[in-house]
Amino acid sequence: MSNPWPTISAGRVARIEIGGTPSRNNPVFWARGQEGYPWVSIADMRADIINDTNERITEIGVRGSNVKRVPTGTPLMSFKLTVGRVAIAGTDLFTNEAIAAFHVDENEVSPRWLFHLLPSAASMVVTDSAIKGATLNKAKLQMMELVHPPLPEQRRIAEILDTLDEAIRKTEQVIAKLQQMKQGLLHDLLTRGIDENGELRDPERHPERHPEQFKDSPLGRIPRGWEVRRLDDVVRDSKGLIQTGPFGSQLHAHEYVAEGIPVIMPQDIQGDSIDSIHIARITPRKARELGRHQLKVNDLVIARRGDLSRCVAIGVNNNDWLCGTGCLLARTPESSMIADWLASVYRHDLGQRQILAQAVGSTMINLNGKILARLLVPVPSPAEQRQCIDRMSAIKKMLFTEQSDLEKLRNLKQGLMDDLLTCRVRVKPEEAE
Repeated sequence: MSNPWPTISAGRVARIEIGGTPSRNNPVFWARGQEGYPWVSIADMRADIINDTNERITEIGVRGSNVKRVPTGTPLMSFKLTVGRVAIAGTDLFTNEAIAAFHVDENEVSPRWLFHLLPSAASMVVTDSAIKGATLNKAKLQMMELVHPPLPEQRRIAEILDTLDEAIRKTEQVIAKLQQMKQGLLHDLLTRGIDENGELRDPERHPERHPEQFKDSPLGRIPRGWEVRRLDDVVRDSKGLIQTGPFGSQLHAHEYVAEGIPVIMPQDIQGDSIDSIHIARITPRKARELGRHQLKVNDLVIARRGDLSRCVAIGVNNNDWLCGTGCLLARTPESSMIADWLASVYRHDLGQRQILAQAVGSTMINLNGKILARLLVPVPSPAEQRQCIDRMSAIKKMLFTEQSDLEKLRNLKQGLMDDLLTCRVRVKPEEAE
């Protein structure tokens, strides 16, 4: 079905203005703290609504440069470096020369409709042979083609998409709060642990429960019943191991196959989990040749170059996978140390301070088995380790649920945008949903 809406150039429906930058050589042009006026750069175009900015300019800076005031509610779009990043001015502000402001007559065009439409219009700009070039400018932006439905439809579509945006924002806020809670809880668990009542040890709130229950250690104050041990001592006493993954001469790129045994490389370690979408695989026969690198439940795989905070505990879903090139394998029986506990210590500042202080290499820092062996680890009883991991798992499940909901909302919005902005699905302005 052809689109019944007319197409019109952006320059016909909007007055497009480009911002500017006051001289950096004149300090009186730039404000301190929250003084002055918000001044938008591409770095600020990460929020849908911009109320504050990283930098602000003074009244003298406004008068002494080519910046132009952008009223509240005006759609903004980046057109240099990152083309098509959009936002709405949440307050009167000014922009730099990489940001275009689209001033419209609200009796003809809904600013919120334009806000939702601009990214797809901008994507056409960079592929349209009539207007593409090394650099976009005001003249080329004016040539952008925009569909122009009746104003009531514009407003209704914008309202629907705004509702989804609000749901997305609220979910992102919940995720951010949970992330903060997770980090705070992790620090408390790794330094204070859980007492016999199943609560975080807190000598300030419950001094009667925890008299003299903390002691000094090389890692700072820790519960009196804990030990601080070097990882190689833990490994030796439990008959575990620390070893480097296979070298390049043992595993070549041409030996990777589409289906087979997964091989964990540093780039596959994302946070506290493994991203297996692009993971390398080898045949069962090759896996048998590299059997000493085969992983077991409760093993730890650690990146030994680049981002040294990459570390993941091996669970039942990863059993019999292989530790790959560029990684180290640490193995301790669960009866001695739970891998999730060790991984949490390693990724935390407690571990990273030690690792980064000893890592070698100038161009790219590297980790080796000797450095890892010297890692000092706080060691509660295995039962308390498990309690702490279970407490962390509960908040991780909450995070996973919210992140799944966020992905669904984003997919829903993308599908609705494809339908509503192209007139594939029509809406009636009076519809409530």
